Amino acid sequence: MSPWNVIFIINNIIILLINFLAYESNKVRRPVFYSFSAHENL
Repeated sequence: MSPWNVIFIINNIIILLINFLAYESNKVRRPVFYSFSAHENL
């Protein structure tokens, strides 16, 4: 496996984890980028 493949897989796992945590905390399905922008606005 090339390094780019590993980076791509790890990135997907991180995105899935962030989506799961955001769903668990808010109980509302929201895009990851919306969550990031909301935190930055605070």
